[in-house]
Amino acid sequence: YSLRLKGTGALRLQFHAQNTSSAWAQQYDSAALAMARAPFKGSAIVGSATSSCNTGGRSVTYTFMKKPKTIGLMENVKYVESRAGSWREAADQIIAMLASVGVQRGQVLQIDAHNNGPCEQAIFSAHYSL
Repeated sequence: YSLRLKGTGALRLQFHAQNTSSAWAQQYDSAALAMARAPFKGSAIVGSATSSCNTGGRSVTYTFMKKPKTIGLMENVKYVESRAGSWREAADQIIAMLASVGVQRGQVLQIDAHNNGPCEQAIFSAHYSL
C-alpha cells in the first residue's frame, strides 16, 4: 500500500450491480465479465467487488471500477457510509458522497456492501485517502 495518494483528477467511478436469486458462481462470473468489459476501454481497475445476502432468497454483488492511478504515499484515511432502502440508491449515494468530500480518481481505497439483517437498509462504506 501507499502512505499517501495524491488526487489525479476528477473522480471516475462506476459500478456494475446484480440483485438476483442466481447462484454465487453466476454472480461472480457476471462480475468478472463486467470487469473485462469495463467502460474505460480495458484500462479500468477494480476498486472493490463485494457481495451480500439480501431478502427473499436474493443476494447482491457490486463491482466498483475506476481508472488506473499512480501510487504515491497514503495518509489521512477516512470513510463515508451510505444507507438506503435499495442497493442501487445506496450505491449511487456512496459515489455522490465521495465526490462531495473532494475524493478524486486514485484516492478510493475500497468499497464494501453489507446490511444488518434481511429486512434492514442497504449499507455501503468506502475508505479513501486525500
